[in-house]
Parts: sequence; structure tokens; C-alpha cells
Amino acid sequence: MKVIFLDVDGVLNSLEHFRDTSGKRKCEADQIDRACVARLNSLTQRTGASIVVSSCWRIGKSLRQLRELFKTVGIQARVVGKTPHTNKISRPRGDEIQSWIDSRKYAPDSFVILDDDSDMAHLKCRLVQTSFEHGGLLDEHIERAVVMLQELHS
Repeated sequence: MKVIFLDVDGVLNSLEHFRDTSGKRKCEADQIDRACVARLNSLTQRTGASIVVSSCWRIGKSLRQLRELFKTVGIQARVVGKTPHTNKISRPRGDEIQSWIDSRKYAPDSFVILDDDSDMAHLKCRLVQTSFEHGGLLDEHIERAVVMLQELHS
């Protein structure tokens, strides 16, 4: 299985999106940029990868709620999980991702982390870092993620 560990803010939205939709956002789904969703759909169609939500958006939401939200905004890939959340403020997101991987009977064949933060600890080599200030998920990120997902992770 190929997995994308997905952040939302700074990946599926950006400063430009928030400026463009100022005053028009009526619900949570309006915070997500459909152009970034289209790029994510391209990545998952090309690679067959599933999604694990690693974003703070997972906190307080069930997996079912996350699936419904993602379906509402047009995300086509299967959402197979969300990383565990700990109350430790200083815990790197990479540790939460590793906890999810360790909890599986079978580790992913390959994975990539899409995030605008760099707190991935020992998993930083699997990070494709986006930018909230510069458009979120861009075509150049998709190309790097495709390459990573084609590599077998050991």
C-alpha cells in the first residue's frame, strides 16, 4: 500500500486562497482550495496512494467525518486513517506518523508526507514541504511526491 500523510493547512489551502475567499467562507469545506484538491487527486490517480490524515484537522473528528469532509471538497482517494494525537505539545508530527505506521500489521510499501511544517524528526527525508505563503500544494510538489511513492520504503 502507498500512503500519503496529509496535512491540510498550507497544503490544501494557502494565504492566497484565504485572501481570495475572504468573506465568502461559510463552512469548513470553504477553507479548502479546489485547485489544490485537483493536484492531490492527480497524485493519487497516478500512484494509487491512499490518504492518512496527519493534519490538526483530525483532532476532534472521527474518521467518518474526515471522509465526508474530503468527499465534499472532491478528494477522490480512499482515506484509510488518521494519525494518533497526543497531548504533548512538543511532540514532532513525524513521531505521530511513525506511531501510525508502527500500529499497522503491515507497514506501507512507500509513503510521502505532504506538509508545510518540517517537524518530521527522522521521517524528514519522506517530506515534500509545501508553503502556506506560496500557494499550498503545487505541481512541483506532485512530481516530487510521485517519485517518492514509486520508491520502496525500507
